[in-house]
Amino acid sequence: MDSCTRIALAAASAVALAGCGIPTQTTRIVDGPQPVTVRLEPAVPSAGQPVEITVESPAADSIVVESENGLDRYWSAGPVLHAELTSDFGDSLPVSRFAARWQGRLLSRYLKPARVTVCHAGRCTEHYHEIPIRLPEANHRTVALTAGYNTVFARRSLLGSRSTVLFKEALSSGIWSAQGEWQDHGWSGRLEGFAGQGERGASLDVSRMLKRGR
Repeated sequence: MDSCTRIALAAASAVALAGCGIPTQTTRIVDGPQPVTVRLEPAVPSAGQPVEITVESPAADSIVVESENGLDRYWSAGPVLHAELTSDFGDSLPVSRFAARWQGRLLSRYLKPARVTVCHAGRCTEHYHEIPIRLPEANHRTVALTAGYNTVFARRSLLGSRSTVLFKEALSSGIWSAQGEWQDHGWSGRLEGFAGQGERGASLDVSRMLKRGR
């Protein structure tokens, strides 16, 4: 393998690794001689996904990141703070949040408030920051399928005057049945069907909810 081929393979590997990297978001919340930079990885985590946060400020004595209500707090000495924020950051109880629709648009981003406090030479400044979270859309669709088989087995006998068996016959019958139910955004449907020896049929019921009660 010549040197050109090795260089080409190395470049391709570097591009592949870069394409597989986790996207990050870097925000400078303070400019000037004492800048403060916040980096999130991933840039916009999904609901339930932890996020790595890095706060950096040159020559800082200490850095604190805490939720707006003060329930969760992370502290580090020095100019850099690394912390992993879980999905319940700032929540006293687990909360399920879903994206909402407004005028046909899906609002899928939720901003969690946080405070970043940076101290230089014994003087501390507090800054407000928001952590974006991507919310899933609530699933209003349900589908249920059921099926079964019913069978009946019987014996019929014909007796004479002296209790003699004159005729004997074994009878059996069975029928297949299936049922499906579907619901999505106010619409609901129900389909039923059956099939057996010499008989079969089906029914369909579709309805729509006009107003939801409170």
